[in-house]
Amino acid sequence: MLEPLTQFVCDCCGQLIEKPQDGYVEWTNEPDPVSGQFIAGQFRIVHHYNASPLQTFARCYPYSHHPDRNSMELYEFLKFLPQNLTFFLDTGYISNPERESISQVANYAEFADFIRRFTVPYFEQARLFFPRARREGLLEGYNEISLYMEHTLKYIIEYFTQPREHKTP
Repeated sequence: MLEPLTQFVCDCCGQLIEKPQDGYVEWTNEPDPVSGQFIAGQFRIVHHYNASPLQTFARCYPYSHHPDRNSMELYEFLKFLPQNLTFFLDTGYISNPERESISQVANYAEFADFIRRFTVPYFEQARLFFPRARREGLLEGYNEISLYMEHTLKYIIEYFTQPREHKTP
């Protein structure tokens, strides 16, 4: 089982990011065609260039040539996690003094999962099994809250990684 909230799965190569110093967080900022504001999207956790198992030019940086690519070292992102996550929801009083509601995120479902990866223990590993768990009926009976409870996520991980002698939690 992954160490919750400190080990991650690379969104590029699918390999384990052992420790925050081996990872990077990256996203794109695309201009909104209506407002002209930059909207963040395509959030990813990837290997740091030096820790990447890929030997290609870009390593695990799929957005390396994207003109509106942004990134931050994973350990720095985690160090200031509340500030970094809330920045995407609201840039703050300096750039938005009228406190207008301006969307900074292109896809809120994608962003919610991005937040869960950093804040919900065991979500990072369990999310990899969600499509299979749905197909096999394992998610029946859970709701939008109970699915993200620690014991439920651990159960999903154990169900797919250990011998099948499980009872529902």
